[in-house]
Amino acid sequence: MKGPEAQIGEWKLHQVTLEDKKLYAEYIKKTTWPVNLWSANFPFIWSYAQSSRRSLFWKIVDDLLVTFMLTKEQKLSLFCLPFGSCDVDRLITVLHKAMRYCSLYNHVRGHYTKIRTVNESQLAYLLTSDKFNKLFALKKLRGMEKHFSIDKLTALSGKEFASLRRHVNRFYRLYPEIQFRDYMPADYQQTLALNRYWEETAGTKYKSIIDKEYFNAILKHYRELELIVLVAERKGEIVGVNIAGILPNGEAWGAICKTRKELEGLHEAIILKMVQRINALDPTIQRINVGSDMGREGLRRFKEKFKPVLDLERYRVYLKQAQP
Repeated sequence: MKGPEAQIGEWKLHQVTLEDKKLYAEYIKKTTWPVNLWSANFPFIWSYAQSSRRSLFWKIVDDLLVTFMLTKEQKLSLFCLPFGSCDVDRLITVLHKAMRYCSLYNHVRGHYTKIRTVNESQLAYLLTSDKFNKLFALKKLRGMEKHFSIDKLTALSGKEFASLRRHVNRFYRLYPEIQFRDYMPADYQQTLALNRYWEETAGTKYKSIIDKEYFNAILKHYRELELIVLVAERKGEIVGVNIAGILPNGEAWGAICKTRKELEGLHEAIILKMVQRINALDPTIQRINVGSDMGREGLRRFKEKFKPVLDLERYRVYLKQAQP
């Protein structure tokens, strides 16, 4: 079932709805270039659109699934690389066609035309074509995208994890009453309260973290999005939540993790619990993408505790004749 159509300039685009999950899974599975960007998955695409500040649309352009973002200021751009199967030159032709369309739409408004984000793996693929540098310009974004090893964190063995093991073992000694379990819809209000607490405390250090806009939507629709939600409970109170998913590209996605900061070690413990759950559900999953450190030193140091096996730069892509 297609989402409602909208006339955006001369093209008709389909608004992204929950019913499009199957369509995205089909195209992502057959994509022949890297699809390991943290934000290039259906749960994030749909939930990011649940804001009054933007709408997301899709259109099949020359057999590729292209995702567009239209802001309330009427800026039209590509949200991520298209999904589908073709060679690199054809991918770049479709990219250029879609971005040229955005450029024509944006021209009278004076807005720049861009692809919101690509990561280093995707860029390396695009650069295998001589066409890329002729048509597009790059802007490097702050922070590195971090990918953890599921197998290594499940085993948590060896010297490299000695410090993390000690930290988590100390947590279990200090707080034996904290239990980890699956989230239930009855936990909704308590989990929202935890998120508000996080925003007022730890969240004040990370204003650039954008999950405030989609936390409620993901939590309310986690079943339709096929996400895994774990909570930490202490004496009847929800003190931690971790939301993740297994994606059609064969990797795991770390969506959201929030805990009460005074419970030292809880954040690390609930991340490891989620890794164990993913491994139990599908032992073939090798990595979990937990997103960027946003260029924040504290966030970078925290994620480094888990010894990322892949650190990827992120970029914004502009049409060469229309770059800022």
